Amino acid sequence: RPRLWLLFGLIAGLGLLTKLTMLYFGLAVFVALLVTPARRQLLGPWPWLGGALALVFLLPYAVWEIMHGWPTLKFWTNYGAKIDPSSPVEFLVEQIVTMQPPTLPLWIAGLYYYLFARDGRPVRLLGWIYVILFALFLVQNARFYFLAPAYPMLFAAGATVTERFLTRRNWSWVKPAYVVVLAVSGIVVAPLTVVPALPVQTLARITAAAGGDAGVQIETREVAQLPQNFADRFGWKNMTATVAGVYDGLPEDKRDKACILTGNYGEAGAIDFFGPPRGLPGAISGHNSYYVWGPGGCTGEVVVSIGVPRDLLREEFGKIQQRATVKCEHCMPDENGLPVYLNQEPKMPMSEAWPIFKHYD
Repeated sequence: RPRLWLLFGLIAGLGLLTKLTMLYFGLAVFVALLVTPARRQLLGPWPWLGGALALVFLLPYAVWEIMHGWPTLKFWTNYGAKIDPSSPVEFLVEQIVTMQPPTLPLWIAGLYYYLFARDGRPVRLLGWIYVILFALFLVQNARFYFLAPAYPMLFAAGATVTERFLTRRNWSWVKPAYVVVLAVSGIVVAPLTVVPALPVQTLARITAAAGGDAGVQIETREVAQLPQNFADRFGWKNMTATVAGVYDGLPEDKRDKACILTGNYGEAGAIDFFGPPRGLPGAISGHNSYYVWGPGGCTGEVVVSIGVPRDLLREEFGKIQQRATVKCEHCMPDENGLPVYLNQEPKMPMSEAWPIFKHYD
């Protein structure tokens, strides 16, 4: 039913509106078509029409990219540098840990079915999609969990293969036992890596045995007491309170025109979320989308900054004073001990100095 490629294009297009990494999936599908007998479908119009339909969803975004100087392209150029690099073996281990080790036989069986089983020939394309995505993400030094959406199709085939295998050998007892193993594994692993269910002090003691990252490091940053996906949840209220203390301590005439400049979108998001009840203005930042949104009405006459290197501030301000230091427990180490600066005597209007603070990563 080749016309189903149009449905594929519609779904892929909606996926592109959600996450640009769907482009990797589209590329993997195309390459998988080329290397499998399914390549004959490319002789007809429907795969091409489906692909074109998917790209139609991307057109408004492409226009926006052109108008703003291709920020996403610059982001991806810099992105890999901050991700902890993995060897092929390390990347595979991260996949096993992420999917839970007890599921390994299941998805390996599914991959074998797609790539090598005789009756898997009609769907061999799916196995190649996984292999191609694995290789792409490994070469791109992408986050290990980018590959996670590819596993349901492996689980589906693996479950079928496993069911047949157990039935032929009359090992029906294995099925409930395997379900119990999967459930116990999930109950044990999830609170350590995914679900914030344990008291933070307990979690910190347990993960300390694995170096603080539970065996999985995402970025090339100093390791915290907790895995990064947990540590990144701490410290934001305290950071906002520290910035608010500096802001509130300004004379009224300076406070009225003061703005808050942050080094990254996490700090800016915290100010925007926790700041309004404290009377703080919205944050500005040169990081990613915050840069595109610009400095707003900030003139640069009075700027309270957090997370912006002093050397960078010197390019714009003639007077820089440290007014406070952020302290936080269980947060990422590079968010602890950050100085809060009061910056004055701008060398140029903030609208002109704005590119100084730009960084896409």
